[in-house]
Amino acid sequence: MQLHTPTSVASLEPQKSKRLKDEPFTKIEFLHFLDGNVFLLICEGAKIITEKVGHHTAITKLLFEKPTDEVIVKFDNKIKPIIYALRVNANQDEKGITYHKFGVAGSTLDQFINNTPLFHEQLAVIKPDLLIISLGTNDSYIDSLNVTRISKQLEVFVHEIHQT
Repeated sequence: MQLHTPTSVASLEPQKSKRLKDEPFTKIEFLHFLDGNVFLLICEGAKIITEKVGHHTAITKLLFEKPTDEVIVKFDNKIKPIIYALRVNANQDEKGITYHKFGVAGSTLDQFINNTPLFHEQLAVIKPDLLIISLGTNDSYIDSLNVTRISKQLEVFVHEIHQT
């Protein structure tokens, strides 16, 4: 599969994944930023549906009547989409694995917690069965590292996640 954007072409090669090679897919979903601009894309043979799922978050679905193992998706050249996650399902009723990475490189735990409002919005949309939190590494480089403060921040953060 090739994803064309105004500045680059990103390729996802199904032949590198046994699942995608052996089982053609019928649905592709993009979790993306919604800022009022239309998320324009072209994909031959797909029915395209966009659904607003949060204040600044939407899911655009490409639905194929027949299973396929190859597709080209072209995005509008005027709007640069911000895509957070991509899900490819072999069967519309089948649950699959979605990898969603959300982070801000170089941020501390405090910066992440206080400056990432979309995290909770996207978490509510994705509804993960498993969530791996890998935060705090950058905090260890700060001269005034306070383990008690970081532990408390993590407790609050995990509590907020449970509330989402």
